[in-house]
Amino acid sequence: MDLVISTCGKIAEMFILILLGVMSFKCRLIDESTSKKLSNFLLMLVAPCLIINSYQIEYRPELIQGLFLCLVFSFISFALDVAIAQLVIRPKSGPNLAIDRMGIIYSNCAFIGIPLVEGVLGKEGVFYVSAYLTVFNILIWTHGVSLMVKGVSMKENLKNLNTPTIYAIFLGLLLFFLQFKIPSILLNPIASVGSMNTPLAMLIAGVNLAQSDFLRSFKSPRTYLMSFIKLIVIPMATLLMLMILRAERNTAFVVFICAACPTGAMTTMFALRYHKDARYASEMFCTTTFFSMITIPVLTFLAGILL
Repeated sequence: MDLVISTCGKIAEMFILILLGVMSFKCRLIDESTSKKLSNFLLMLVAPCLIINSYQIEYRPELIQGLFLCLVFSFISFALDVAIAQLVIRPKSGPNLAIDRMGIIYSNCAFIGIPLVEGVLGKEGVFYVSAYLTVFNILIWTHGVSLMVKGVSMKENLKNLNTPTIYAIFLGLLLFFLQFKIPSILLNPIASVGSMNTPLAMLIAGVNLAQSDFLRSFKSPRTYLMSFIKLIVIPMATLLMLMILRAERNTAFVVFICAACPTGAMTTMFALRYHKDARYASEMFCTTTFFSMITIPVLTFLAGILL
């Protein structure tokens, strides 16, 4: 029950930050150009700093076991998501097949998952989230790209993995296994920058929502169906999988929360990059983000009882 209460409290805090992001855009404190720069700043610097700082903890055998199990459960979770997406989104479902499937499979685990897990489980939670993010980044830049465009070469897929997040994960792991403690004169600034992750991520999410045609998002019956699959079917399937595998509570919570997050902004970014319907992708982002403020606390309550 404490886990559920903490999660609900964190969701409420994040919702307030999202509203501040909306207000900042409406009051012209942040424009579209600034939002894009802040998004890159978050992905390229803030999130990597948060990840590196999360690995600056004392070595414990149970942490290694939890990290490995989280990695395994993350792979299984994504395999399950891919299977569900292929089952419910048929090849003849329409021109937005790629966006529908990508929006279902790949969640906003970095922008929403990291701050939510960090708020509830602290540095240990972020430590475990790095395993989910590793799987996420590998798959979204390989499988995700293949959804958008056919015939992508392996060389191009490997090139796409050249991201600060991947480097931060491997650097953090190396420092953790070597038990090398970063001097405080460097670690303190890294920790300070990493602490910006939650407020900055939520403000950016609010700005993205403010830029979208929010009312239009709720006029499309298709987005309701996608929201139901993304926010109910996927998390429930993940929860069932974790129960069957008897996952340890904290590890299970990390994987479950990441799977329960709404459609990621990466779906819209990919739609723009590969000349798909970015407006439709934005509508899916809007509706799933809005409804996740209800579904995540409710499903977390259910998970707290069952796990």
